Amino acid sequence: MNILHYILGFPPVRSGGLTKYAVDLMQSQIQLGHRVFAVYPGNPSLLSRKKTICEKKECCGIPTFRINNALLLPLLHGMKSTWPFVAKDSDGLDAFRAFFKVNRFDVLHVHTMMGLPVSFLLAAKENEVKIVYTSHDYFGLCPRVNFIDQNNCVCENADSKKCAKCNEYAKPLWFLWLRNSKLLILYKKMLKR
Repeated sequence: MNILHYILGFPPVRSGGLTKYAVDLMQSQIQLGHRVFAVYPGNPSLLSRKKTICEKKECCGIPTFRINNALLLPLLHGMKSTWPFVAKDSDGLDAFRAFFKVNRFDVLHVHTMMGLPVSFLLAAKENEVKIVYTSHDYFGLCPRVNFIDQNNCVCENADSKKCAKCNEYAKPLWFLWLRNSKLLILYKKMLKR
């Protein structure tokens, strides 16, 4: 079986439970004889907003692809406005259709909705790829991902007004762009020296 996993990325750029779980699962599937691949959201570009997919080197023994100009990842930082985190259904659709047609995946396992354009899912469906979703976070329900409000208390009854107040002091877009950029990788490498 050809299985594609959508994840946030690999260590050292991404860490935590989602990453650990997904990598362990992919490596186990490879041991069982499946052909396993990963796709992750790439950095936003200042030069082009066009969504494309490129093949990257293997990570943790898994062949990978990157979605260029994927949507911003709020991670645990929340969002003041939703527009940078959503895209039109048609954004990147032709590139994604071609990607699924060429690679002939049987299953797409989505591990989070963060950074994932709807058009990627539409292209998978058009190519009759079965979609499995494992929820590792609450991104679809909570812009801060974890149901922890601005006062670091558990949010027990979310509503739009409460979410707006909670995200009033979310990180600015320039911070999220920088947090999701290649500069972070270089910074983390320098810290490890």
